[in-house]
Amino acid sequence: MHPELNAAWQKLTDLSEHPPPHNALDNLAVRHLAAAGLTLDYSKARIDNATLDVLAALADAAELDKKFQAMFAGEQINHTEKRAVLHPRLRADNAPAEVINELDRFLDFAERLHNAECLDSIGHPIKTIVHIGIGGSYLGPKLLYESLPGQGPDCRFVANIDPAAIHETLVGLDPASTLIVSVSKSGATTETLENTRLAMNWLTASLGSTQAIRQQVVVSANPDAAVKLNCQPEHAFLIWDWVGGRYSLWSAVSVSVAASLGAENFRDLLAGAQAMDQHVKDTVGLSNIAVLLATLHIWHTMALSAQSHCVVAYQHRLRSLPAYLQQLVMESNGKSTAMSGASLKRPTEVIWWGGEGTNDQHSYFQLLLQGMQPTPADFILCLEPFAGEDPSMHQQLIAHCLGQSRALWQGRDLEQSRAELTAGGMNGLQADALAPHLIVPGGQPSNIIIMPRLSAFSLGALLSLYEHMTAVSGWLWGINSFDQWGVELGKINFRQVLAAMQQANNIRLDPPSEAIRKLMLEQIP
Repeated sequence: MHPELNAAWQKLTDLSEHPPPHNALDNLAVRHLAAAGLTLDYSKARIDNATLDVLAALADAAELDKKFQAMFAGEQINHTEKRAVLHPRLRADNAPAEVINELDRFLDFAERLHNAECLDSIGHPIKTIVHIGIGGSYLGPKLLYESLPGQGPDCRFVANIDPAAIHETLVGLDPASTLIVSVSKSGATTETLENTRLAMNWLTASLGSTQAIRQQVVVSANPDAAVKLNCQPEHAFLIWDWVGGRYSLWSAVSVSVAASLGAENFRDLLAGAQAMDQHVKDTVGLSNIAVLLATLHIWHTMALSAQSHCVVAYQHRLRSLPAYLQQLVMESNGKSTAMSGASLKRPTEVIWWGGEGTNDQHSYFQLLLQGMQPTPADFILCLEPFAGEDPSMHQQLIAHCLGQSRALWQGRDLEQSRAELTAGGMNGLQADALAPHLIVPGGQPSNIIIMPRLSAFSLGALLSLYEHMTAVSGWLWGINSFDQWGVELGKINFRQVLAAMQQANNIRLDPPSEAIRKLMLEQIP
């Protein structure tokens, strides 16, 4: 590690042993940073000016501006897979011709589906799209579809290889007006291929093989994938080797969503992401919103010994955001090996989780408020409701968000608890007995990321922000955020176990797995 970076880490470590105490709400400084139409309110971060100075020194020592430039320039920063990391090119005005051509091609196809046109390659309009993928080929498109209401075909999403998933998805659909979209970067993803097989069998049983093939779309970086599935060339769309699955929603991976939204809205999504790209590329230090968000995340993890990070979306349409971020962040930064190959001496990423406000206030917020596990949080807030939605209910939603953030930070001590009980008419002895149970420690930090409204542009900016925050965190820890070798080991074990279950070789399973295999064979005639 570079000496200056090591020195900055040491200062941060020393500071984290005595984090600044949280202050009363009346004394909080208003701390905002805006970029690409978003505003980060970090007023309730557990920081003071000295902490910010050390975070700025850490960012400066890591030369993050040079790392951003290397990424945007297409240098091979994913060294373990010998790849560039070029997903921002999917939304750039100066993207390579092949990217622009494929964008235009799949958006033209999606726009015609959106307008219920009778495509010659299909023969009639499509009312429903069954989108089959897993990981980034599923989580990103599903989030987009739920977040941005469209006027095109309805979309249903399938990932799990559990046959119940595809069965439930197909129930009630009309095969004659259903399009099957199969998305696999490698073209060999087991879950996707198996679900595609069942979906195409369902289509074929009703329409015959010729028409069923006309109602299939394949998206892959492997051109042979479409050929093997007998997909028509005009229904085969490309992604590229330099696009990681968890960064791929900006591509033809989201052709289903583009058909629902329409091409113009999808281009607005790309424009929002590009605006955030431009900000992070041109802005240095803690004035860069992705750098600030990443350094705050690292600081709170260290200073509070936090084991997790909670994301709560105060917008029903963003209910799948935490699941999307789980893959983006933990698949990227769940590492124990440095770029050099050495074992890391400090922990990296924590567990990301969360859900939807206000639903989750009635479940795990009890632990956030009174539990003994420090849990930093990001709250996502939209200032305006969608057109036609009740403004008074939206006002209450905002009040819930601000109220919970306030409660997490301010807390309630024994004296306040007792005073509230006696003010409510409880006698002294009863108040003394109950007051300890009302104590909320406080000091739990939370960011609020504010959108003016939930739009394609603002959602693009938000997702791009989290992409860049994840990369910055990895650069500061000195890890490669763009590979996922742990996932690959799981796939290898799957293939070995499946072969043993099918008795296709002499592989010996571990005793517990072998016992379960025998139970399965006893249950299946």
